[in-house]
Amino acid sequence: MAKEIGGLKEDSFLQTELKLAQDLKQCCDAEGKEINPFMSAPILNEIGLIYRKRSLDKLSLIRSAVLLNAAVARQPSNAKFQTDVKEVCSYLLQLAGAHRNKTDLVTISKQVKVKIQQMRKEAEEKLAILTEIPYEITDNEFNKLAENKIEIVEGLQNMITEKYKSIMEYVSAECQNIMGTPPCRFNVTGMGSLARGEITPYSDFEHVILLEEGVQHRSDYKKILEYFRWFSVIFHFIIINLQETIVPSVTVPSLNNSTNPEHNWFYDFYTMRGVSFDGLLVHACKFPLGRTEKTKKKPWTTELIKPVSEMLQYLDSEIALRNGYHLNEVLKETCFVFGDRKLYDDFERGRFKVQNTDFVLHEFQRTKQLEEDLDNFSMDKLNNLFDASSCNIKRVVYRSVSLFISALGHLYSIKFSSSFNVVRLLQKENRINGETASGLLFALAVACEVRLKVYMAKGRQDDCLDKGETFRDWVSDIRMQVIKIVSERSMVECINVANQLQMFLRMLKSNQCQLINTKLIIDSSFYLKLKAIALLGCNDRVIKEWNDRHKKQLCVNDSLEPFVRFCVGNAYISSGKYQEALQIFMCLENHPFQLNRDRNVAVMMLKALCLLHLHKYKEAVEQTNRTKRKIASMDFDDFFFKKALNHIAGVAKYESGLFHEALTEFRNYFKCPFDKTLPQSHVRFVECLIYVGICLMKLGKLDSAMHKARQALELSKQLDWSGVNHHQDESNVHIPDSQYI
Repeated sequence: MAKEIGGLKEDSFLQTELKLAQDLKQCCDAEGKEINPFMSAPILNEIGLIYRKRSLDKLSLIRSAVLLNAAVARQPSNAKFQTDVKEVCSYLLQLAGAHRNKTDLVTISKQVKVKIQQMRKEAEEKLAILTEIPYEITDNEFNKLAENKIEIVEGLQNMITEKYKSIMEYVSAECQNIMGTPPCRFNVTGMGSLARGEITPYSDFEHVILLEEGVQHRSDYKKILEYFRWFSVIFHFIIINLQETIVPSVTVPSLNNSTNPEHNWFYDFYTMRGVSFDGLLVHACKFPLGRTEKTKKKPWTTELIKPVSEMLQYLDSEIALRNGYHLNEVLKETCFVFGDRKLYDDFERGRFKVQNTDFVLHEFQRTKQLEEDLDNFSMDKLNNLFDASSCNIKRVVYRSVSLFISALGHLYSIKFSSSFNVVRLLQKENRINGETASGLLFALAVACEVRLKVYMAKGRQDDCLDKGETFRDWVSDIRMQVIKIVSERSMVECINVANQLQMFLRMLKSNQCQLINTKLIIDSSFYLKLKAIALLGCNDRVIKEWNDRHKKQLCVNDSLEPFVRFCVGNAYISSGKYQEALQIFMCLENHPFQLNRDRNVAVMMLKALCLLHLHKYKEAVEQTNRTKRKIASMDFDDFFFKKALNHIAGVAKYESGLFHEALTEFRNYFKCPFDKTLPQSHVRFVECLIYVGICLMKLGKLDSAMHKARQALELSKQLDWSGVNHHQDESNVHIPDSQYI
């Protein structure tokens, strides 16, 4: 028999919700973005009212508040929508048994909004103080400007952190006043970027509630827990009423059900993503109510309202492995926000003790977390980044520095502090020298500056820079957007440090036994700086630095000259200067790299590419054949090189009128496996399909040619052809750093 709520059957609510979800879908495009938010507002309001009727369930109540506020955000002058929000807030206080059940939560939210806007205004004013660092300055001039930037950015982050804490302290105090005298001592403890001192004026609030030890043995423990659960829901309502919580974050089943693709489609671009609480997705839920919904893989809940000893159990190795290490990680970095300070200190002492005695967990974290982070936030992902349609600035710039400085601190067992302080503690313990510390601090300052400026310019927590997007005085090209934010010199220095930091961590990961005697030293060599410039896609700068170096005759004794030449050769290709590139690759082919087979194969392939672009088709074919024979003679199975060679040979033979032979090359191209980095919707795949079609047409096989043309046409609809460099894949060959450092 169906469950009844408020006199109606649950399946009746479900059917109504699904019908409204379909109506909302009609108001959105294929990507789930609203075509006209004003028209979708009434539907969001109606879905919100359905969850209001289910609201004996705390999650339904939270979902109701988010949906109703989403409607108000789209139609601010709609009196009914505003009344519905106030009514659900009033209903919450009745359900919670609040002491002050007539409190106007909307008014409190407006007061909080004023505080947040003041914080954002002050942050914007301080950001404006930062000046660009010119590229062509002396090292002494750069060092002075770098120190100034570090001081300003660190001061700005400290200011935002303290203001943010103060706001959350204010909300916590209001929740306590509303609920009445707490049944035991407790503490609201912050985590994540707030604890690291790197929070932004648009960040979510990750936190837990600690209870005094022994309360779990009291006869009224369940009642005590209910007090703090309702405390948490009221806290959420005050934050939700800011109208900065996006709908997908609360996983409304008919709109954003991650386990059901059919019901996971709504993209709430309209709601400003700003100060909110951690979302309800299974990998998130870093707030007191925790993960209240079970899944197949994790058929248990994870509540974060606990006495100190029980919260410390999440740091236990066995429990951490079961829950996933992410919860364990965020609990390692906490800060006091509100409540009983002694209780927080007790937790911190217990946490420090667990971390220094649980060697199983420590080893797990050193390997598992580092492995995943190095994969997710690697500088290697910058290759071809600026030819992409979108760049996640938080992943590519901010996390590639901040996260790995934190990782370095964990590896050397540095007691938790902000990332800036981690660097200073590493220097104090003689793990790094002064020059390396300065490099890390500057890179961190730049990374924080980039993230803050993007958020402030967009007026929301939006990490992506999109091709063609313009705001303020920024340009549409992603590479130029990134550089424009903080200047070319600052970005080069930042990327150089981030790249070397990650190379060092990769080395530690594979040689952990050498950890104690190993030091990170940031190398300021010409080659590594040049590599950073190349990663940013500044090919003209690479060429200029190379030519200036030759003019000054500084390259003669450069022990890394072959690698410098390779980098410059790629820059020449990307700039369309194929004759200059050919000269470099001919020289490198005659003087191959020692113990670097991948690099030597790449040199041979890129030489073939240059010959193709210079219309030396016969020589290009001969070069691809030599390269193929070289590959065949080795135990070599890199499909990228094979695909690239088939493509170059195919084009060269086509241009030579050898259509049968060209067809064979392109067919061999398609036989090579396609991995995630080169899907079948990629430009190169489509281009080869077109060549196959033309070859078939030239050979009189018109039906087959037409079939290939239709295939190419269908796939091409998925692509953005604007600004495509037709040989970008081959001209930006990826060779893992470990092979040449």
